[in-house]
Amino acid sequence: MSVPLRSSLLSQDRFARAAWSRVAEPGDPVANRLIRTHGPVEALLVAASGVGQKVERFLPRLEVLDVERDLEVGAKFAARIVCPGDPEWPQGLDDLVAPPYCLWVRGPIDVASSCQRSAAVVGARSATAYGEMVATEMAAGLGERRSRSSREPPSGSTPPPTAAPWQQEQPPSRCWPEVSSVPIHRHTRR
Repeated sequence: MSVPLRSSLLSQDRFARAAWSRVAEPGDPVANRLIRTHGPVEALLVAASGVGQKVERFLPRLEVLDVERDLEVGAKFAARIVCPGDPEWPQGLDDLVAPPYCLWVRGPIDVASSCQRSAAVVGARSATAYGEMVATEMAAGLGERRSRSSREPPSGSTPPPTAAPWQQEQPPSRCWPEVSSVPIHRHTRR
């Protein structure tokens, strides 16, 4: 079974990467191998063919893929796509085994500049009280050092009602994976 790709935008590297961000989970080994081997545009065609290379799992998402709608929704929130090779692409992402396909960025933040002095504190969907305490302390220490902080809740989770204010507020500039343009201020739960 194959799926037709319905957008002419998908012939462009940038929009093919945006499509991959909807079609495959971050770090998906099959998607990463396809993109590395064929490039994002040709890799989408291989995935849409549904033939071999374990690509059939992408077919349900490719069937409903509407990159124009995704771009339209992103535009409503002043979001843009940052791809490898763009001036604001954080070079450190290229060192990852499975770098993001692209970054959806919202706001006036320059991602590469913001990532020069940044850290990510990432947790589990059902973190223990100890894990939450350690993450809070780490974030507080980063805030004291005026580091920019990345906070990305685990997929499908929402901050608990007792979460620190910085865990609940939407920063003025966001990047998915998120990079806040505002330093975290010290907060310790008791």
